[in-house]
Amino acid sequence: MKKLLLIAIVGTTLMACNNQQKEKKIKTIVQTENSTDNENSKFGRKNFAVIWKWTTTDVEKVEKNTLKFADEMNALWKNGDIENAYYNADSKIDKLEHLPNVSFFLKSKTLDGAKEILNNLTFVKEGIVTPIIYPVGTKWLGRNKKAINKKGIKNSFVAVWSTLRVVDPIKDGDIIMEQSTKLLKLNETGDIENVYWDLEKVNDPTKNKEITDFVFFVNANSEDEARKICDNLPFTKAGIASYSLQSVGVFWLGEYK
Repeated sequence: MKKLLLIAIVGTTLMACNNQQKEKKIKTIVQTENSTDNENSKFGRKNFAVIWKWTTTDVEKVEKNTLKFADEMNALWKNGDIENAYYNADSKIDKLEHLPNVSFFLKSKTLDGAKEILNNLTFVKEGIVTPIIYPVGTKWLGRNKKAINKKGIKNSFVAVWSTLRVVDPIKDGDIIMEQSTKLLKLNETGDIENVYWDLEKVNDPTKNKEITDFVFFVNANSEDEARKICDNLPFTKAGIASYSLQSVGVFWLGEYK
């Protein structure tokens, strides 16, 4: 029964510079973000990262509602309301029996709209889980499936970043380019995936204070390995940004097509 419940859940359902060359490159990055944002804007929706915390110890109650919840998640995925979901069947925190923790991105026009969608899920209505919502930026980079499969890494860690100071597009042009280039290379090699980045807030942390600056997922064999990747980023070395890291298990659902 436990194995069937796990299968039921898993089976259904992240600028101008002081010379023209740098300016051109950075504008390309901005245009990439804007094009993705425009694609989402046809529905007027934004991205929200969602994780949950188990709020019950009643395993029987969970088992009773699991299939219905799985159907609800599958319907949201097929409707394009959720994407890039991960599940962690071996979580050391917030774990209930054999059941996996799940994290995903939710699309909604407003934060209240996102809350309404989540509040209509059986697990939430029945008080089984409490969802935690993080408004995030525009999706910039996806997954390099070929490179990830070649590495054979099966663990992912979510890195949630906060900028510590204003990033000036003129003064900090070089390091912005270094950061962007490094992220692109890490994505190409399959070391990071699903990068959501609020470029406007990175430029000015006083704007959109409710939005998490940038989020991406690190594919690594251990937390130490994931931290090494994050610590070697230009923004980290320069003290421009700090991050928190949490294991999210393995990639589950992408975008429904």
